[in-house]
Amino acid sequence: MLPVLAAASFFLASNLIVAETHPNPSFKIESVEGAEKPDSDEVDVSEFVVSTKDPNMRELLSKHPSTTHVSFVSSPDEKWIFEHISYGSRMSGGNLFKREEGLKFKTLTDDFDEKAWRFFAKEQKIPEQRVPFFAGDSREGMIDFVTWSSDSARVLVSLRAGDFDGKRTRGVYLWYVYFNTREGKFELTDRLRVANKGAWKRWENFGEDSKFKELTSAEPLDQSTRSTARTK
Repeated sequence: MLPVLAAASFFLASNLIVAETHPNPSFKIESVEGAEKPDSDEVDVSEFVVSTKDPNMRELLSKHPSTTHVSFVSSPDEKWIFEHISYGSRMSGGNLFKREEGLKFKTLTDDFDEKAWRFFAKEQKIPEQRVPFFAGDSREGMIDFVTWSSDSARVLVSLRAGDFDGKRTRGVYLWYVYFNTREGKFELTDRLRVANKGAWKRWENFGEDSKFKELTSAEPLDQSTRSTARTK
């Protein structure tokens, strides 16, 4: 965290993982931490999209409590920002922002996590009440960012969660799904369906010495056969 700004109880820190394929990113994310709340050690954090050419050009992206940890990954065309959010133990999710004018970004959906787990339940033919995210007040389950496709049309994430039987002995690990930014929907391709067949076994065999072949690339939409993708 950088030094305190003059005449204000604020701090600045870079929170952006730059676009994976963009050689010269046009913006970064700066976190501005506000003053400590009365009778509490909590503060609110404001995230700003800041021009890399002119730091005076900035737009508010989002706000969150300092106890919520976030990181950002912009798409290769810089028209999208994926926000990875850590809510606490065994709880993490995501959010998508779509670029509008200049440095302004707008939240695409407020229920990215919920839609992801509903899609998972439907694909796996599991009643939603058995999915940990929907089973209790804690909404346990983790969504991890993997990568963007080169055409920015898909963001690849993986899901993981345990406690499908109420005893933490059954779960999924590295269950992959795309979010299609052009259609605004989650989807699978044949490649992901093959990879997801091992998600339950990966959970059962997970350990310090376990090594799994993880997906590290996303299929560009322009180069895939649309008939192989089932959208919801």
